[in-house]
Amino acid sequence: MNHRLFIISVILILAMSFPGGNTQTAKAAETLSLKVTLERLVNGLNGAFDSGAQLRAEQLSNTPAELQHQRVHRTFTRIDAPDVGQNVFVVTLRNGGPNGPIDMVEFQVWTLTIDTPNNAIKMAPYRFKDPKTYAPIGRDPKKMKGLKASDLIASDGAAGCIIYWRAVDTVARGLSGKPCLGALSPTRPVLSWEWTYILGDTTLWMSFAGRDDNDNIVFGRKDQLPWRLDRVSR
Repeated sequence: MNHRLFIISVILILAMSFPGGNTQTAKAAETLSLKVTLERLVNGLNGAFDSGAQLRAEQLSNTPAELQHQRVHRTFTRIDAPDVGQNVFVVTLRNGGPNGPIDMVEFQVWTLTIDTPNNAIKMAPYRFKDPKTYAPIGRDPKKMKGLKASDLIASDGAAGCIIYWRAVDTVARGLSGKPCLGALSPTRPVLSWEWTYILGDTTLWMSFAGRDDNDNIVFGRKDQLPWRLDRVSR
């Protein structure tokens, strides 16, 4: 048994053995569990994920072209930026594969923190105030070491949702907090956004939807079949 899970089990047993300390001991167990989930995310997200294998499988199975998943390449690179936070990631999304252009909407900085009131790991997105300055080094985000909080602003719109991660069995699942409202551009209507992430040992599943006031999906796959991004590097 993993030693952290063993410790959690011992704490829970002690909580049942000493009723007077149940509340305090249960809180300690929750805190330890959140720390384990945070460590899982910090280690599990760091690297590159690609949906190429999913697309190839769909092509081989003769999935209609309009139903095939677009190939995307997503990277999470942890950087040393204490002015921003303890667990900081630069995130890029490239359409078409690792050599594709950076999607500037999703060229972001994410911070991971323990959110005790919500019993979750909070992943908050930020944008660069001047993204064009940082885009040229987007292929090597580690060069952003020492990034300052003053270089960033809170993200908004489709990619501005805060994600709350929780451990579920052997995976970590991240769901967008509600409400999460935003427009794709200043001239387009405001939509309600939903994001779902599931992180396993070697795979990151993700889906999203932008819904109008009638709950119709205006942006995103109508069938909501998730992208399967397999880990390709750490």
